[in-house]
Amino acid sequence: MIDLFGIAEPAPIFNVLPILVAGILFGLAMDYEVFLVSGMREKYVHSGCPKDAILHGIASFIFAEDTIVKSMGLASLKARCLIIIEIKS
Repeated sequence: MIDLFGIAEPAPIFNVLPILVAGILFGLAMDYEVFLVSGMREKYVHSGCPKDAILHGIASFIFAEDTIVKSMGLASLKARCLIIIEIKS
């Protein structure tokens, strides 16, 4: 899994990551969604494939070069997966 996300070595969690993730998930969720969905919409218009568009939107954060953005993307993805699992159960 480390190779998949391009993480060179295990490292401690960025000390303000939980605060940033909470801020993004709850306080700034609308802005985040607008940027994420507009990127997915642009990809959908160009490719015509909704699955590719969704993967592109998620990958834009998870595979970013910046470690903080990558951490926020992974934490956001995990939170979204947990929400989806909770809704379906």
